[in-house]
Amino acid sequence: MSMLILKAYKIELDPNNVQRTLLAKHAGAARYTWNWALNRRGVDFRCHQCGARGHADVLAARNLVRRATGRFQRVEAKKAGIQTRSEGRDKTA
Repeated sequence: MSMLILKAYKIELDPNNVQRTLLAKHAGAARYTWNWALNRRGVDFRCHQCGARGHADVLAARNLVRRATGRFQRVEAKKAGIQTRSEGRDKTA
């Protein structure tokens, strides 16, 4: 039977006034970012164009993927009643 040994080191910071100010600024920025992220968790968004519902960031990521792959243009063309090249091909060939 093997025994696991854990070691720990204790250190102490002794910042000068400039370093103390910078540490406080970084802690404040981290706290602001954490609280912002917590508030974003419940953000629900409904698209007025397509009616999709979901988290605003998820819908934005989906739209970016659609735009990058060309799917976005096909969806918009379908809404407008325009036949795209992929729809015009014979799928049995």
